[in-house]
Amino acid sequence: MTQTLQRPRIRLPRGTDRFAAKLIRQMEDDGWTGHLSANCHVIMRAPDGVTTCSIAPKTGSPTRSRGNTAMVYKRWKREQQPA
Repeated sequence: MTQTLQRPRIRLPRGTDRFAAKLIRQMEDDGWTGHLSANCHVIMRAPDGVTTCSIAPKTGSPTRSRGNTAMVYKRWKREQQPA
């Protein structure tokens, strides 16, 4: 039986909206690690050690804020796929 190491999940701040929580969990499933900043933003770092993303617990503008936040992750994910 093989054993895989599970990384601990980030404890999200109270009141985090669903979009942000779902995005953070997807990133964790893809190997991203993160921590909570002093102002309750979640700072995520990609497995490559270079790409980072800051996610606010609550989004301001539903379209612009969500799009900008998710774009960093989507761009990284696209770069990981073989050509």
